[in-house]
Amino acid sequence: MTVIAIADDETIILQEIRKKITTILENKECEFEIFAFSDGKSLLQFCQSHKIDFLFLDIAMPGINGIDVAKKIRSHNDTVEIVFITNKEEMVYESIKYAPFRFIRKTKFNDEIQETIDCYFKKIGWLHRQLLFSTEHGKRSEFIFKIIYIEVKSHKLTVHTKNTEFEANGNLNSIELELLQDGFIRTHQSYLVNFRYIDFIRHKWIILDDGTQLPLSRGKAENVKKKLMQFSREMLV
Repeated sequence: MTVIAIADDETIILQEIRKKITTILENKECEFEIFAFSDGKSLLQFCQSHKIDFLFLDIAMPGINGIDVAKKIRSHNDTVEIVFITNKEEMVYESIKYAPFRFIRKTKFNDEIQETIDCYFKKIGWLHRQLLFSTEHGKRSEFIFKIIYIEVKSHKLTVHTKNTEFEANGNLNSIELELLQDGFIRTHQSYLVNFRYIDFIRHKWIILDDGTQLPLSRGKAENVKKKLMQFSREMLV
């Protein structure tokens, strides 16, 4: 069940947004609930007793504006995906700190809403994908989104995740093929890296967002840069 909330102080627009989202989700044949609010205060009160998954939020609302609402919601719900709806582009930069999933212009809402919802469900599907590893203790499943990189050492795979690392049996070439569509890049003959954790490339090194440095093969450098740009455009949802 996907719980969706919409907040917009203009009643007609609020109804139109709800109707459009409902139509798209009914076509996807998924279970959902939609709750609509005409002000930020009512939305925040609702969030005290309900956890929402997907939020469509007008930035320019009277009283508590959308950015302040996002700040309060983010303080206790760090998994909600927030879509800011606005025609005031000058407020977009201020809202970036609250990690929005998308920005939709009110004047382009009908053109952009389908892609936004499609990408949301694509991301949800990816977050549930797991990879099965064979270890000395038996089979182990790991969520793909938690895998930062995989390296091969002494004919063993070492899987580095957000919380831990573990050894597994296997072949890095086979793992690369299995994870290619999930945004993993072969940066070196011994390293396969999740592009989402790459901060930048510096000479012969890949720098991850936690400061970790991984070697970058000279022969792979150009392809790595192209793949990083491609995945950043197509997959970072």
